[in-house]
Amino acid sequence: MNWKELKTKLTRKQNAPPRPVRHLARLVFIAFLLTFVISRICVILIMTRRMPNLFFHAGGSYWQRASFDAVIVVLTAFGLIAFAPR
Repeated sequence: MNWKELKTKLTRKQNAPPRPVRHLARLVFIAFLLTFVISRICVILIMTRRMPNLFFHAGGSYWQRASFDAVIVVLTAFGLIAFAPR
């Protein structure tokens, strides 16, 4: 490989558009984040009795804490995948 081919290969790689996988990962991250925020707003409205409680209850406060922790872990993983440097 001569110098000119190497230079064009490196230049193309630097000017390449973002890969579709990273774009998809960012969309998934944003969708997951919005869903989480909306669900927390619904819970707050239910706890303040401004919205009727229409949810199924199973396992008490332990499951609420475990599900909150799981959401934080999944959100962190999506964020690292979506916004980590190459």
